[in-house]
Amino acid sequence: MKRRAAIIAKVLMVVILATLISGCVQVPITGQWDYGVRQVPLYGDRKFGQDFYVTDRNLTRVDIFFYPSKLLEGKKKVRERRQAMRSLKGKNIVMSMYSLPERRLLAQFKFPSRAVQESKMYAFVFDPVTDSKRQRFYFDVEAPGLTAEQAVSVRLTGIDRYKNGRAYINDVAQKNADLGFQTFIDMTGSQLLHSIYARLTADINFLIFWIALVFLVFVGVVDAWWRTLKKPPSEEITV
Repeated sequence: MKRRAAIIAKVLMVVILATLISGCVQVPITGQWDYGVRQVPLYGDRKFGQDFYVTDRNLTRVDIFFYPSKLLEGKKKVRERRQAMRSLKGKNIVMSMYSLPERRLLAQFKFPSRAVQESKMYAFVFDPVTDSKRQRFYFDVEAPGLTAEQAVSVRLTGIDRYKNGRAYINDVAQKNADLGFQTFIDMTGSQLLHSIYARLTADINFLIFWIALVFLVFVGVVDAWWRTLKKPPSEEITV
């Protein structure tokens, strides 16, 4: 048990050090995608959106849950799949990212609809918004080139777990529903240290845990160093 705890502690410290050395790392901060699995087709003049609140600066990524076109679902013969891929060629999903309340366009992406071949989250990464802390944002997705038969789908949750925003369909707010989405920030080394300091000073239990974590890492490093010193030099074998 102690050995496992020491390994976990080392891994956590490596992650922290890597963040400090590399300058930043993408960290998830808010979202909702695992409550309800309503598939809503996206095609033609349909548009789906979501507003959300950001708790920190450097908003840099939004992931959205998509389902592939019905044309690509299930097992198909090679010829059928090629025909489906050809019919989807040049037909894009358009994702637009805005700041609120002025609804200023921050970024826009065109994502090939035929690239959605699995039911999962798809990432849209943009330049970090340095002043995103305590600000609201909005994104929407549309696929004007797709027909009902070709439509991809988005995930709409069945309950309103995310209280700081809601889903929109054709710019109309939906009651008790959110899109399946996740947002990320670029967390710099200074942000990480500030976050750790704030947590340590606000939560005595976390402070005790952190001290124990640092102690375990220290013990592990010292133990590894001591074993290296005690290890006898290898003897050369001559034939």
